[in-house]
Amino acid sequence: MTAPRRTPSLREIAANPPANVAVLPGASPRQVRQRWNAERRDAAEAIRAEHAERFSYRPPHARAVEPIARAVFNYGDSAEALLIVATLARLSREERLAVVEQLAQIDTEGGQRAHLIAKTTVLNFGEAVDLRRAVARLRGDAG
Repeated sequence: MTAPRRTPSLREIAANPPANVAVLPGASPRQVRQRWNAERRDAAEAIRAEHAERFSYRPPHARAVEPIARAVFNYGDSAEALLIVATLARLSREERLAVVEQLAQIDTEGGQRAHLIAKTTVLNFGEAVDLRRAVARLRGDAG
């Protein structure tokens, strides 16, 4: 079994230049060894592990449904929410989008709550999955 080939030095390449290699004027005379990479990588992982609990990362698409999840968690079983969802379920998607836009223009606490509940009827599949996970996290069912 043969030993692995080492990288030739700049002097060796300059003495016998291959056709597909060009030696740059600012090239280092030998390959630089970066021994600190493993140590630095371990330190970075330790810092991330130390702060992971305090600063839990959620991707932007999961953070986007957080207000909706809070509204569903707090008001999802209310008569107002059930009435909104039942009414919007009978409309086409375009009509639901129009209703959601109208509700977004109401600048009261109840209007914003109704807007967030109504948005649950126009979510795509990925947003609906994120919403279910966020509501489960708020209920304490999932981590």
